[in-house]
Amino acid sequence: MPSAVYEPPAPTGQWHMPQQPVQPSQRTMPEHLVPPPAQVKKEPTPPPTKLKDPIPAEHMAVVQTLDDLLDRCRRTAVNPAMRRKVDEVRKRLDVLYDKLRDKTLTPATSGSVHQMCQAVQARDYQSALGIHTQLVASSSFNETSGFLPGLKTLLQMSLQLGV
Repeated sequence: MPSAVYEPPAPTGQWHMPQQPVQPSQRTMPEHLVPPPAQVKKEPTPPPTKLKDPIPAEHMAVVQTLDDLLDRCRRTAVNPAMRRKVDEVRKRLDVLYDKLRDKTLTPATSGSVHQMCQAVQARDYQSALGIHTQLVASSSFNETSGFLPGLKTLLQMSLQLGV
């Protein structure tokens, strides 16, 4: 037997029984008690990527030398740990390339990086590591901390892999 549900009196003032029982899901709340619909949050659109300026011609030898060395290491590296190091070095080299592009390196630092690359071209990684050590001692940490660890890792990998 359907149970009676209280309904407000009809305009005539008489009580009436609903034809169909009102289910709990069919009841409505007064508008002032209904929570607002959930707001859909839009993902912020990323800003357009800024095209980078080209690296100055005087620094292209550095880019080519270091990229060639990194590619040789990547082809030779077989274990996952070494491949992760190669990926990390790539990020660090990008920092160096941005500094070369923006001309934010001091002439002394830039000169040392060029000397390191000359040693790399001669496959004299020990001399390149020696120049790296001098550069760590003589340069500003703020200027070189973004890329010098990557250069050291690259030189050490090159020695280890014999490339």
